[in-house]
Amino acid sequence: MSATEGGMGAPGSSSRSYDRAHFLQVDGFLDQDIAATDFNLRQSFPEARRYQIKAPVLRESGVELPENVAGYTLEGNIPFHDVDRSFPDESTLVFYGRLTSTMQEQRAPQHQINRERSLRLARELRVSQAEGPGVRERLLSQVAGSSRVFDLQDSVPPVHLDVVRQLWQASFEWSPEAIAGLLAAADTPGSGTYVSAVTDHRTGEFLSLSFASVQPVRVDLPSGPVVLPVFELTDLITDPRQRSRGAGSACVLGLMNQIQRDYEHPVFMAECNVAAGTHRMLGRLGLTSDFSPEGGMRLLREHVAVGLDGVEYFEPEVLKQLQENILSANFGPALIAMSNNFSQLRDFAVLYLPQSGLSELRNTVFPIMNSLER
Repeated sequence: MSATEGGMGAPGSSSRSYDRAHFLQVDGFLDQDIAATDFNLRQSFPEARRYQIKAPVLRESGVELPENVAGYTLEGNIPFHDVDRSFPDESTLVFYGRLTSTMQEQRAPQHQINRERSLRLARELRVSQAEGPGVRERLLSQVAGSSRVFDLQDSVPPVHLDVVRQLWQASFEWSPEAIAGLLAAADTPGSGTYVSAVTDHRTGEFLSLSFASVQPVRVDLPSGPVVLPVFELTDLITDPRQRSRGAGSACVLGLMNQIQRDYEHPVFMAECNVAAGTHRMLGRLGLTSDFSPEGGMRLLREHVAVGLDGVEYFEPEVLKQLQENILSANFGPALIAMSNNFSQLRDFAVLYLPQSGLSELRNTVFPIMNSLER
C-alpha cells in the first residue's frame, strides 16, 4: 500500500487495494451525472469488486441528493457549508458507492447492512458526541502539566521505527518503502503531510500513530474560485498492548492541532472502521456524520480489510497465538496470523469535523496543548 492509498486517493480514475475502482474529482463541481461517471469507471476497470465516486456536487436549491442513483448508494456526504460557512448550502462532497452484482450475492452475513444496524451506529455516534466534553477534558489532563501520561510528537522517534513499521504493515499492509516515503514527507516542511505520535511520558514506550496529507479541492463559487484543504485523518495504529488508555484519541487530537496551526480553514474528515469502534472515538473529539433520511449511519460497504482490528473474527487458537506474540512484542509471527483477518472486509463510515467543532477545539483545547513545553 502507498501513502496515496492511505489518504483520499489519487485524483481521477484509479485502481485501489481490495479490487476497488475509484474516481476522485478535486477540480470543480462534478459536471456529469453519476451514470456517466460510472460508465467511464467500468470501462476502465471492468473486473473491480467495488466502485466508488467521490466528487464535489452543487445540487439545485431545494432538491435533496438522491439516496440511490445508477445502482449507486449515497454512502457518505460532507456538506461544505457545515465545514466552511462561506459555502452555499447546496454544495457538498459526496461519496457514492456500489458493489458488483456478484459481490452483492456473496456478501457474508456479518456484513449485511440493515436498517437496525445503521440506526444503532448512529445512536452510538450521538452518545459519543454527548460524552465529548468530558473526554476532551480528560485528554487534556493526560497530555498537559505535571500529571500528564502521554507525550505528543510530530515525528516518529527513531527508537520506535521498527515497531511502527510492523504495526502499520500488520494493520494496513503498508510496504516498508511506502512507510519510509510517508515519514520522509512528514519531516519535510510545507509538504502538507503530517504525522502524530504518542509515547508514554514515564517509560517513553510507543503508544499510537496516525497521519494526514492535504488534498486541495477547488470549486468555483459566485464570489470566485475557492480551494478547500481536505485532510483525511487516517491509518491510526495503537500498540495492541496499550489500547483503552486514550492514546489513539490523543494522537488524533495532536494531529488536528498540528494542521490547524498551519491552515486557517482545514477540513478534517475520516473513513471510520465501525467494527473497531473508531466512529465512537472520533465522535468524542467532535466529529459528526451526515445521516440518512431515516437517521441512520451511511456506510461505505465492504470497503477494505484491516488487520489489527475486529479480533472477534479470529478462530480461538489463532487469537491465542496472536495475543502471545503481541504480549511478547514479537510482531513478526503475528503478521502471519493476521493474514486471515485481511479476508474480512469492513464497512466504514464517513465522519467530518464541522466548523463549530473546530472553533470549539480552537477555543478550549488547542491553546492549552500549544502552551506545553515538550
